[in-house]
Amino acid sequence: KMNIEPLLSGYQIGMKTGDIQMAMFNAYIYLSIQFISGQKNLADLRKDFKLFGEQMIEYKQMTMNHLIRPMQQVVLNLLLSPGEPLLLLGRDKGKESILTKAIGENNKFLECQIYLYGCVEAYIYGDYELAVTLVQKRQEMEKSTPSRNRHHGMTDFFEGLTFLAMAHQSNDRKWILSANISISAIERFAKLCPFNSEHKLLLLQAEMKSLMGEVKEASKHYELAISAAERNEFIH
Repeated sequence: KMNIEPLLSGYQIGMKTGDIQMAMFNAYIYLSIQFISGQKNLADLRKDFKLFGEQMIEYKQMTMNHLIRPMQQVVLNLLLSPGEPLLLLGRDKGKESILTKAIGENNKFLECQIYLYGCVEAYIYGDYELAVTLVQKRQEMEKSTPSRNRHHGMTDFFEGLTFLAMAHQSNDRKWILSANISISAIERFAKLCPFNSEHKLLLLQAEMKSLMGEVKEASKHYELAISAAERNEFIH
């Protein structure tokens, strides 16, 4: 949350001084943080994506434009509530999908981002099989990429939720083991910055306790997660 205003300022300074590349890089990070942090409602966030996306095209900053498109598509799909995850296809089936473009250009970083945001959308719509498939594809892809962006814990958070959902559907302990790895990662984020990750950790712990049949403890942790999210102003 504390990064949002400085990033917006960096964008504005870049535009004023003619450093368009730096301005659009700040805009990309600004949009990413807004999406991850849940500090802005989706309707307003959609307007931001449209504004910055059009500027990126106008100033021929297509790398940044391609990077915001997976997030932008998720926001659009969630607002229009089609009832199923559509990120990988896009809403206009006459156009080339974002994923096809990334694969065609051998853009592994963008492909990883598509799998990540596709997982978020699939989980929200309850398509856990698709969500876990996208997690596995991204993890495999990351083996050949130089760096991994954990998005301030969002990556591990949705991985954990997905693994726990799969554990609820089957008796395969591999999902519980995978979920525990994600929870441990969020514990590290929560120690570094409780503001960002406390509610994520509590929610994952609640889901795990529910899975283990600890109903009272699960209910307690759900309430604590809600309180932490409200206290730290996470609206979605």
